[in-house]
Amino acid sequence: MKISRVTFLGVRGLPDLTWELSKSHVDAPHDVAVVTGPPGSGKTRVLEAILAAKEVLGPYGPPPDPQAWIRPGERAAKIELTFALDEDERRRAGNAPASVKGEAMFGAPGVRAEIDEGVADVLSHYEHGARAGKFEYVPAVRAIPMHGAPQGLSAIEQQSHRVVRDPDKFAFVPRLLIELAHDDVRRARFDAALAKLCPSLAFLGRTPAHPLGAFQSRGGAPISTHELATSEAEAVLFAATETLLHLDRSILLVDRPEAATDERHADTFLAGVATLAGGLQVICASGSPPAQRRPRRRARPRRLRDPAMANDMTMPRTFYMNEAAFELPELPFTDRTVTSLDATTASGEDIGLRVHRSPLAATDTLRGVVTAHVDEATRSLPSYGLLWQRDAELAGVPAIELAARWRGESSMLYSRQAHFAVQGLWVLVSVNGALGEMAACDACLEHVVATLRWAR
Repeated sequence: MKISRVTFLGVRGLPDLTWELSKSHVDAPHDVAVVTGPPGSGKTRVLEAILAAKEVLGPYGPPPDPQAWIRPGERAAKIELTFALDEDERRRAGNAPASVKGEAMFGAPGVRAEIDEGVADVLSHYEHGARAGKFEYVPAVRAIPMHGAPQGLSAIEQQSHRVVRDPDKFAFVPRLLIELAHDDVRRARFDAALAKLCPSLAFLGRTPAHPLGAFQSRGGAPISTHELATSEAEAVLFAATETLLHLDRSILLVDRPEAATDERHADTFLAGVATLAGGLQVICASGSPPAQRRPRRRARPRRLRDPAMANDMTMPRTFYMNEAAFELPELPFTDRTVTSLDATTASGEDIGLRVHRSPLAATDTLRGVVTAHVDEATRSLPSYGLLWQRDAELAGVPAIELAARWRGESSMLYSRQAHFAVQGLWVLVSVNGALGEMAACDACLEHVVATLRWAR
């Protein structure tokens, strides 16, 4: 099983788009597909939206929350997945065609699937072995835990962990490594997978000094799992996953394949992952240029635009900055990021360019939001006065412009502003400075607005 096309319509955190994972409707889907873009552009959201759709069409666990996937201002969302089935999958689905489309719909009443019942059975079937393809998700934050899993290694115990961002999803690895000592078939599979991902690392099995299993790195002394280099631990995690699950004919979604390796080697590591099992399709989200190289059988990278004007500010779980990334806890965060730029004018005075963004409620209007903004400034800023206000169309969308002044700590201050309602957001662009720098503030804002281009 592979995915040949994905379409997102009204999905929270993503623009409406179609991603082709094959050259044409008659060609086989690519073995490797990469979604890329700047930090925070929604790369992870693409992967998790595919998984949410899969869980509507043929679930491993409980259905996803529909409200988590509906864009603000929309009444519903839809994700279409087109699958390419092999001969065995077609037979198991009741002689289904080779290409089958499923529609996952998210609305106020709940979720609903439009898909052939036989294909839904194939999607929801989960077993460890090469006979059945499956979905597996490797999130950006991943590690081998210190202790073994409280759950067992059987398919029924592992199924619910495979398509979610679960801190325990790789807790099976220590236990699997112990059991490899008694299972020659699994041990051979693990050794073969590890050799593809990290040829300089060898698994030695259990030793008196390492009862949980030892490794040898570059011919050195035996070391434990938690003494491995980060890239070596990454290889062990992927090799153990393939050994337990059997990823033959499966779809593996990987967030940031470069997360634990030197970025220069991201493409090499990704190529190794793609060869772990026969018929495996790897769909990954990456900001690494090497991972975006496109050899034969790899889809053209799908690039998401800069997120500054994204139509949904409900946060994905991973928050990216230029310098770092971190995971958010399970709380309903909303992104109210402020862009702040400072400059010095020709006269030596400072001015500041600020871009504020905040979600608009379904009942909000731009005029109502601007009125509330002015009222709040009137209440909180000394001697605040609105100099003028006018309706306009700027950068192709309705806008309200205004100018205001108020008393600062040592002098009168001036603000020139442009307010927009776009893609479910209130966006405020302002330039602020001393009242004597009114002309410089006006010129700066007019230049910014004249060159403003919204992400589509």
